[in-house]
Amino acid sequence: MSRLIRIALVAWSVLGLVMLASAQDGALVFQEFKGKSGPTLRYVLLKPAPGAKAAPLLLALPPGDQSEGMCRVVVEKYWTVLAKAGWTVVCPAAPAGRRFQAGDHDALLALAAEIAKKEHAENGLVHLGGVSNGGVSAVLLASSHADRFASLTLMPGAADKNLAVAKLKSLAKLPANLFVGEKDDQYWHAGSKAIVSAITGAGGHATLRVLPGQGHVLDLADAELIAAFDSLRPGGAKHNDEEAVAKALDSLHDAAAKADEARYFGLFVPGAIFLGTDPGERWTSEAFHDWAKPYFSSGSAWTYTPRARHIYFAPGNDVAWFDETLDNAKLGECRGSGVLLRQGGQWRIAQYNLSVPVPNDLMGSVVEMIKARPTSKP
Repeated sequence: MSRLIRIALVAWSVLGLVMLASAQDGALVFQEFKGKSGPTLRYVLLKPAPGAKAAPLLLALPPGDQSEGMCRVVVEKYWTVLAKAGWTVVCPAAPAGRRFQAGDHDALLALAAEIAKKEHAENGLVHLGGVSNGGVSAVLLASSHADRFASLTLMPGAADKNLAVAKLKSLAKLPANLFVGEKDDQYWHAGSKAIVSAITGAGGHATLRVLPGQGHVLDLADAELIAAFDSLRPGGAKHNDEEAVAKALDSLHDAAAKADEARYFGLFVPGAIFLGTDPGERWTSEAFHDWAKPYFSSGSAWTYTPRARHIYFAPGNDVAWFDETLDNAKLGECRGSGVLLRQGGQWRIAQYNLSVPVPNDLMGSVVEMIKARPTSKP
């Protein structure tokens, strides 16, 4: 077990002692499940209010040593709130004395399928979530069985060091929400970023939120927690917002290529900032419009073709930021980044920054060329 995994285990164990000391004994009942293969699993099942139909189902893997005690802790901290909001949650404990392993996957999948059938899961789908070490287990499970799940949520998560990149890219089949505390160890930050990069690089949808001031054990307001999971349901807000932001950016590039002046500049908010590749190219959208008019009048302004894109959202999903890789015939590989705001139900650009990435091994030569370049006097 790595030092960082041990630290995560200790963090959750300490919280567990505090929470369990204040909890009433017997508040949760563990049931047993034995599939055709794999170990017998003991699990907690939380149901929404009586009479609810076709509730979304979450298979939630616990943190720390992934014991029954850790199931109790996360049920109290997170999952009771989600159940009250209309979700069915099943939280299985790992076999005694160890964390979940690949050999447990068949049992976990069979348990999820059984609960989905008995509880009439929404659209027959199972969502997957994991907290800390449970996030690591969830990535391992989903990377081999992405077709069995509807979404992935990690609070936080990371990829097992032995997990092949190709396996990680299979997560692109799942819309994903990832959370990590600002003050958490670099292991969890790097792991979360690697997962998001693998998903978005393979054409999937993933959002990473860094929670300001927080450490390894995350505190989410009830409304934030519920919104995060509801956004990943079929037709949920996050998936639709990512598509809407992507369409706005695609429309921007398409309008430039077709010299559609009205459509192009209609995608900017008033006072938006456009930063070009030259140091002097910093315009408000209005000034940029005036400068670009001759290019649009010529019948073809400029053509940048998106190749890869990452999109992220602030809480409330009314602010989005992005970075994208673009191809251009003259400049080659470029990078665009910026911010969009939702206004009147539409996503519009508040800032766009176009740049040309320079490889580090060439940067010294580029710097010297810039220094040697004559400068104009004011």
